[in-house]
Amino acid sequence: MENPFFTALEMQGAKAAAFDKQTNDQLMPFRHYLENSIKALENKEVSCCSWLPVGGQRFRITPQQRIWQLVPYTEIEIINELAGWYQIISVDGEQPDAEFDPDEMDPIIQGKGKSKREHELAECGYKKYPDFRLYLPSMELDEEPVSWSGYQLELRPLAVEIGQLNTIYVDGQPCKVVSQADGRLKIQGYVQASSHLSIDGQDIPFSVAKSFDENSLKSLSIKRNKQGWLVFSLERPAINACQLNDITHKALAELSVSHFSVEDLTLNVDSWVVSTEKNSVVLERINEEQRVAIKKLAALLFQKYSGK
Repeated sequence: MENPFFTALEMQGAKAAAFDKQTNDQLMPFRHYLENSIKALENKEVSCCSWLPVGGQRFRITPQQRIWQLVPYTEIEIINELAGWYQIISVDGEQPDAEFDPDEMDPIIQGKGKSKREHELAECGYKKYPDFRLYLPSMELDEEPVSWSGYQLELRPLAVEIGQLNTIYVDGQPCKVVSQADGRLKIQGYVQASSHLSIDGQDIPFSVAKSFDENSLKSLSIKRNKQGWLVFSLERPAINACQLNDITHKALAELSVSHFSVEDLTLNVDSWVVSTEKNSVVLERINEEQRVAIKKLAALLFQKYSGK
């Protein structure tokens, strides 16, 4: 029996029969595939998988401004108040005590024999208290033995040796040394006169020679942090005497579900997941337990681009 569709299409019986045969030949393999697939799946059950509905809410959160890390430059001068002072840490191999009684008129002898050097002690150049100090500005310690009034001494300089520095600590935070010359340091960090400065664990007195001008930040949206300030600005701010880095992506990558709330409702970490895409945050609901209507969040622009 001819297919009426082909008969009506060609109006010739012979051609209609040919079209019918060609169609049957092309579709028969697919029919066999379906029949075999149905037989293979008969009486089979899937019990090892659990299926959950797709959450359906997905939000892209894009800051209206970029986030800049501002690290100010500060120039300081080291005050070496203890330059030339040495502490006696041992006398004849033991810690000095009340029995240590040298003649202050005797010179300090460094070395022995013809190469020995003598250092006269200035008036008030010996302080027994609090820690047995000697003022010897002409002395440079080396491997030669040091003696005084027959006592063998072991000394250490009280002034910090300021060699080539890479890092110093300001208020407990490491700061990079950018340049150094004659006891003057330029560092990456905000230093005030009241700051606490240390090098190799030893407190160092200093004075601020040149500091960052905070007034340059008055017109900007900022937040203080350990390194300096976070600056929120769409364009790179024009600020001098500082290092300025765009940390937008890094800052967004540190966000978690706990950072978000909607009308005082804290988002459930079991219902939402946070990820980053370029300079945006994607907030996605992963199950139906907590559906919210997000419209506005301070300082952030929400764009709903998928979901129900």
